[in-house]
Amino acid sequence: MALNSIHNVRGFFSDYWLGSMLAGKKGTGPKLTKAQAEKALWRLTQLRNRIEGFEAPDLSQLRERFARPLLGQTLGFHIMENDDEPRLRLLTRMPDEAPTEGQPPAQAGMNTPIAALLLCPKEDALDQRTTRHALEDFLLQHKLGYGFIITPSLLRLIRKPGEGAKGASLDFSIVTAVETDDVDSLTVAYRVLHADNFAAKAGTPAPIELLEIESRKHSARVSEGLKEAVFQSAEILIRGFLEDIRSRPEALPETPKLAVLRDTALQTLYRLLFVLYAEARDERLQTHGLYQKSYSMEQLVDGLLWVPEEELAGNRFGRWQQLQALFRIYDEGLPPMPGLQNIPPRGGRLFSDKTPEGQLITKLRLSDRFSGKLILTLTTTKPRRGVGRERVSYRELEIEQLGSVYEGLLEYEPRTAQQTMIEAVVQGRDFVLTPSELKRLCEQKDLHLKGDAELVQGTEAAALHPDNVEAVDEIADAEDSEDEDDAEGEVEEDKGVKRGAAARLLRRLEAGEFYFVPGSARKASGSYYTREEIVRYLVRKALEALVEDKSAAEIESLRVIDLACGSAHFLVGAGTGRAAAGGLPARVEGRAARRVLPRPHAHAGSPAALADGRRGVVQAPHRREVPVRRGPESDRRATGAGRALD
Repeated sequence: MALNSIHNVRGFFSDYWLGSMLAGKKGTGPKLTKAQAEKALWRLTQLRNRIEGFEAPDLSQLRERFARPLLGQTLGFHIMENDDEPRLRLLTRMPDEAPTEGQPPAQAGMNTPIAALLLCPKEDALDQRTTRHALEDFLLQHKLGYGFIITPSLLRLIRKPGEGAKGASLDFSIVTAVETDDVDSLTVAYRVLHADNFAAKAGTPAPIELLEIESRKHSARVSEGLKEAVFQSAEILIRGFLEDIRSRPEALPETPKLAVLRDTALQTLYRLLFVLYAEARDERLQTHGLYQKSYSMEQLVDGLLWVPEEELAGNRFGRWQQLQALFRIYDEGLPPMPGLQNIPPRGGRLFSDKTPEGQLITKLRLSDRFSGKLILTLTTTKPRRGVGRERVSYRELEIEQLGSVYEGLLEYEPRTAQQTMIEAVVQGRDFVLTPSELKRLCEQKDLHLKGDAELVQGTEAAALHPDNVEAVDEIADAEDSEDEDDAEGEVEEDKGVKRGAAARLLRRLEAGEFYFVPGSARKASGSYYTREEIVRYLVRKALEALVEDKSAAEIESLRVIDLACGSAHFLVGAGTGRAAAGGLPARVEGRAARRVLPRPHAHAGSPAALADGRRGVVQAPHRREVPVRRGPESDRRATGAGRALD
């Protein structure tokens, strides 16, 4: 379901959850029938028309003619009075029945604040730093978890500072809903933003918190699904590369080792993930007609969804050539054209064809069969009966999730099967064993084989499958005693398998086929992706004393060095803080400099302004060097503090 009037900024909720769970019959929260939703939209239209009569509504007009009826009649909130700061108000739950004359508010159930409201009559003030900061301080003062900002055209929900992603919000565009008759978005907004969700009962969390838990669980499933998809994609890439090398021995003077192919496949995957992430979030790419029509991953996926996988050719390479062209655009950029702005080059090593991995990517080919399977695995879910494939939303993925995926890949090492091998999962752990090893493990641990019996057909392990009980006498015991001893030693090393568990068969590998096994590459290389909250804490501790009471110019003059730089996660964090502090007006420089790093909710206005500030910090000449230190024990281990995007 398309929710055109809802903007889920920085993943306040899971996009999938908003669209598929709340918009359907499942999920908790207040609900509207179709007739009720249409009536609510009509009421919203009347309110919008009423406020449009004022070119620049003042605070009282916005409150009385728009905010109070909208929040009261549609969402069930009561706006309390606040003489100290008229634009900031506490919100309580509207009573089920209006209080009778002379009845005190306490008896009407209107005395317990459940959220806060900031009235913003001027649209251009919505994304100013001071607007959100004022509401955040108000939330902290009254110990509330959620607040609303309302303008004549938009209703925005934010969390209290320190909760969730920085700058996250759920925006409901009132003007879009009215102009497009967007009943679907209004229905979802009602289910999330209604006052009933913010009123907690004694001893239980507020329903909005339960909704957030549902959303996080759904997002976690998406993240886990991405890990599995990326892992499968790495295998697809390496198998495709191996097939190309075998079919064209003249293409490479020397056959690359498996470890080199693994690194090349990972580099290719990082490129694809970067492109998908950029296309989901970069408005410049989304509005560039030539890019979208001729180069984007979006158009590649659209074409593949109409072609059955079995019809993808194994001797054609058109889709791989399209990916190569896409990589060159990110490396070299696209010049401006009539009616189209330029797409600047990204720079760096990721898309460069000068690196060892980049050179190999340009020499190797992936057939349409492998390319199509690779693209669909990364961008769509597994087909479901009656539903088919669904698109994966990269817009709601955070950089930490991509870093987690990167770490997971490094835990596996490449192998090629020397004989028939069986892959099975036991208690969540993956094993790739010869049939005799699998049989011995099952006998020693009393495991029960499950899955497709054909995967073990004709091997020593076939007799253990329930579907092959009648074939026990037909299977010859041809185990070599020396191999048995070696296998027994390998199996005995694993003490974590409990007796009586199930061994679920996954696939069968024949001699020469590629597969991954758990290894120690990540620990050996010291490649660890550092979580965002840890980065913020370490950067804050390193720099807060240096920006204390400094002017914008003094803050920007600092030069920060990360001696163990991986993906520059620490440098980006430092640059963001300095950009925020450096771009503030002179009258609040000292106050802002003190708070920009110690307080996680500080920021400098709109995302575009902050991006400009980052760019200025990176490009500005610096004079004073300040190493970012992480402690004596962590420097060596942190050499990969986030190499995933190098």
